[in-house]
Amino acid sequence: MHLPVGVRGDRLGVLSVSLPAGGENDGPASEVLEELRQRANALAREMVVAGRDTDVFPQACRAAAVPHPDR
Repeated sequence: MHLPVGVRGDRLGVLSVSLPAGGENDGPASEVLEELRQRANALAREMVVAGRDTDVFPQACRAAAVPHPDR
């Protein structure tokens, strides 16, 4: 399952979650889905705060960036 991670219309990423097989239903229960959405929103807010209030998060993003193949 993939959930958007964003705040105020800005998409920051995608939260990918693997859930165990649930039996009769193909998808997760609505309560589980709502909990995951809330956690994705909380993650987005924390990412914005970390990027705004510290330089650790932007440095980690730059360090993890994949270099362009032509460079």
